[in-house]
Order: sequence, then structure tokens, then C-alpha cells
Amino acid sequence: MLKPNTSLTLLFALCSLPATAAEPAKKPFSVDDLLLMQRVSAPVVSPDGTRVVFNVRETDLPANRGRMDLYLVGTDGTGLKRLTRHPEADTDGKFSADGNTVYFLSTRSGSSQVWKISVQGGEAEPVTELPLDVGGFALFPDGKRLLVALDVYPDAATLADTKKRDQAKEDNKVKALVFDELMFRHWDSWEDGKRSHLFVVDLEKKGEPLDLLKGMAVDAPTHPFGGMEEVAISGDGKTVVFAAKMVGNKAAWSTNVDLFSVAADGKSKPVNLTQGNEAWDNLPVFSPDGKTLAYLAMARPGYESDQTRLTLLDLATKKKRVLGEGWDRSPETFVFSPDGATIFTSADHRGHKAIFAVDVAGGTAKALITKGTNQDVHVAGKRLIYVNDALNAPADLFS
Repeated sequence: MLKPNTSLTLLFALCSLPATAAEPAKKPFSVDDLLLMQRVSAPVVSPDGTRVVFNVRETDLPANRGRMDLYLVGTDGTGLKRLTRHPEADTDGKFSADGNTVYFLSTRSGSSQVWKISVQGGEAEPVTELPLDVGGFALFPDGKRLLVALDVYPDAATLADTKKRDQAKEDNKVKALVFDELMFRHWDSWEDGKRSHLFVVDLEKKGEPLDLLKGMAVDAPTHPFGGMEEVAISGDGKTVVFAAKMVGNKAAWSTNVDLFSVAADGKSKPVNLTQGNEAWDNLPVFSPDGKTLAYLAMARPGYESDQTRLTLLDLATKKKRVLGEGWDRSPETFVFSPDGATIFTSADHRGHKAIFAVDVAGGTAKALITKGTNQDVHVAGKRLIYVNDALNAPADLFS
């Protein structure tokens, strides 16, 4: 049985101070106090369901900067320990298949690269030393390959070619920009001709990474807000599914993000799996048996705030099925139960953000945890691990 709202009390353990004989003087809670609170995020459960790795953000007010480190804790709330202590950012921890190693992103080498560290601690080791920043990564099930997101020029022959072009732009005294199509700007970022592409990095051969979107003028993950939650790797490691907006010069007013399937060996071109829907399709997740792809979909083209619906695609028959046609909620990130019979997800619910269990067979949704803001849900054996925060408490890990 799940035991909702059993706190792992991580944030309070991290922030607590030693007891003293004298009662400290009371003072009003200030903005500085708010800034100095440690922030918990991005939990990931180990394959055996016994550990959680997560980010903790701290603020260095004198230096006017934040720093990120990784922490570990047992899913029963015991064994809390700090895993990294570098002044630069260490984020996005992911367990190896055997659970003995944590891979993570770090800027400690001067650029964003993938590093690894034993769960027992010790010194971290670099995994990638690419000429470009790694925007995100995922591990293939075989443990021999990485899938990384890199911003490249679509027609660049190598990563070094992209690096060379960037340097030429930096050295050029002319800084004028010329655009002949939309989009030319995403929020606070100018388009620079580069695109986010997915590359397969072979950890044994150490050769040039394989671009799965070679020559394609699309971003995967999508810009400017997409991350590796928009990418899924099949259980056998042969297929990568990713989200991309492939609409040519209509990008400025189109919301038509589609899901594409591509062979992980790069021997075939990406195939559009959701071509029939001209609205938004995203957040792919393979079912445990690998036969079904679950994802979120909107129905109205051009509408950014339409209801999202859990959708199932049978990979053999290509038939699609919407879960919970009558359920008037918009689910967010989600995860399958180990047996594939249930999907756990979060959604706005009566002024809160609740965690729901959705029956895959019938589509009925049951609210499990309803108070506060609950998200980043993961399955750990017979328990759920999730992040909860409320108006009177910061984000913390719960079980």
C-alpha cells in the first residue's frame, strides 16, 4: 500500500541548525531568509527503488550567485548525504543500470558536460569532453551509450565545425543580425542559426557522436523551454522518440509539435508518429513492456493552453486511444507503474496540484494526494516519491 504524505523531511534536515542552550532572538522573516533557503528539485529513483538522487540549490548572497549540488537519500528517508561539493553547478543526476553510479551534468570543466560519481562518494570523473555544451542527456539501457542534446548548425559536418563557426562569429567585428523568416527570437534568446539536435555518444569507441537529426532545421528538445522529458528511449535501446516542431516558416504561429521515432543507430530517417494531429503532442514515455507509447496531446491547433490528454499509441497497430475522455484535468509529467496497469501523474485540482492514479484499461482517474503542489512523481517499489510544496512550506521530498 502507498502511504501518502510520509515526508522524507530532506529540506528540514538540510536547513536545520544545531541546538543551543540559549533561545535565539526572534526576527521577522525577510527576503534574504527566503533567498537563503535550500531548494530541492529533480528527484530520480534508482533502478532497485531504494535510493533517490536530487538537486539542492543554495544561494551565495555575497557572491551574488546560486550553486547546485547533488544529494542522495534512501526512499525510506534514511542515509541522507551530499554527493557533490564543487563550486560549479552539478545537476540532473541519473543512475546507471546497476544503481552504483550517478551520471550528472556539471560545468566544473568550464563547459556543461556529463560527469559520473560513485554512490559511495569520492572524486567525480568526466564522461564527455565535447567541444560544445551538453544541454541534456539520457542513458541508454545498455550503459554503453549516452543520448545528448547539443546546439549545432544543421549542416555542420562535425561538432568542431560548429565550434569553429561560433568562434568566427565571436571574432567578427560586425555584430548585425539579418533574418529572413520567423522565429527570430524566443523570449530572451535570439535565433543564431543553430538547432538543438540529439546525438548518440558511444562511451567505448570515443568517436564523433552520431547526429540522429542530421541536416534537419528543427530543435529537439524544443526551444526555448523543452528538456529531456521530451525524449524517450525504448527498453531495447534501438529506438529514440523525440518531440519537434517541423512546420517550416509557420513556426511563429503554429503549435504543431509532433512526436518522431528514429533508429538509435542513425540508419533511418525520423518518422512522424502523430502527423494526424495538427496541435501539440509531447512528453513521450514507453510502457514497461515496450508495446505502447504514452504521451500528452492537445486537440486544438494554434491554441497554447488547450487541455492536455493522456494518449496511448499502440506501436504495432498505430492505433491511438485517449485515456479518460470525460476527465476534465490537464495532466503533466507522468510515469507508468511497473506492471503498466496504472499511470501516475500530477494535474491542477481545486486550487492545488494533485497526484492522480489513472487506470490504463478503463481510463478512470483517482486523486491520491490533493493538498499543496505535488509534482515530479516517481515510482519506488510500492511507494511514490514526489515533490510537495505549499503556501506555508518550501519544496521537499515526500513518500
